[in-house]
This record gives sequence, C-alpha cells and structure tokens, in this order.
Amino acid sequence: MTYSSKTDLTYTYTRTLDGTETEGTNAKLIITATDANGNLTPSADLGSGSFTTDFTVPTMASAVRTNNTTLEVSLSELGLTSTITKANDGGFTVEENGTPATTYTVSAIAPGATNDKVVLTVASVAASNAAGLKVKYAASGNGTVADRAGNVLATNATGVVIAAW
Repeated sequence: MTYSSKTDLTYTYTRTLDGTETEGTNAKLIITATDANGNLTPSADLGSGSFTTDFTVPTMASAVRTNNTTLEVSLSELGLTSTITKANDGGFTVEENGTPATTYTVSAIAPGATNDKVVLTVASVAASNAAGLKVKYAASGNGTVADRAGNVLATNATGVVIAAW
C-alpha cells in the first residue's frame, strides 16, 4: 500500500491488486496503522459494506439468431454497459458456418435484456439459413467489450456457432 494524499485528517492510501488475491466478494476492509513512534492504532473497521475482486476474463458462451438482422451473444459473466454500446462492430464478426467467404457486416452492438447479453445488428443473414452462422470476437480495434471489473472479453477466433434454422 502506498501513500497517495492527505486532506485535513483524511489520509488516502492506494493498493493496486496484482491478481494473486482471492477472487470473489470480500466482506470487510479493516485498516491497522502505526504512528511515527511505532505505536499501533486500533484497527478501523470500515463498516458492513463489501467489495468484489474479479480477475477472470469473460468469454463468449453461445449465440442465437433472434431474427435475420439481430443476433444475441451470451457472455460468461455480466458486461459493462458502456463497453457494449457501440455504433460499430464492437470487435464482432459474423460468417456463414462452413463458408468463411460469406461474411455479414455487424453495424452496431448493444446490451441485451441482461448485461451478460450482447445484441448484434447485422446485415440480413437469411441466405445462411441452411448452413448456420459463426460469431467471432477480437479484443482489439473496436473490440473493447469488458466485464464490470474492466476485464476485456477474450478473443475467440474459433467462434460460437448458431445452428441452421
């Protein structure tokens, strides 16, 4: 922990998590301090709140075709809304399953009914009804979809398949 600042009697210290900490909800934050003479001050219990540590990178779990111009991708965890709202491809590509030369432009992405869903607006995929589709993601360029802790969605060059319909 490093000293950051002091305003009146409020001291601010910062500790950057390095990923070796246990993931999950932590019930308390307790601070113990020592003064300049080496006297230990009573521990300060910062109340009943909690905080969560999350180092897990989200992944694409599955995808479905809602209609011929809307696809929905399910993520392995909740996403950060601001990273799921884009007037571009958001890092996603869509191609016909089995025919990589047939691709469909993704023009926008938006959060679904819950933030573990990403809705893709695509050019009409009607012609791929017999083959199905594959949705891929690249965590570069426009690809900044992240979970609530800021972990960017993992690149998936293999993709998740939407079965023929």
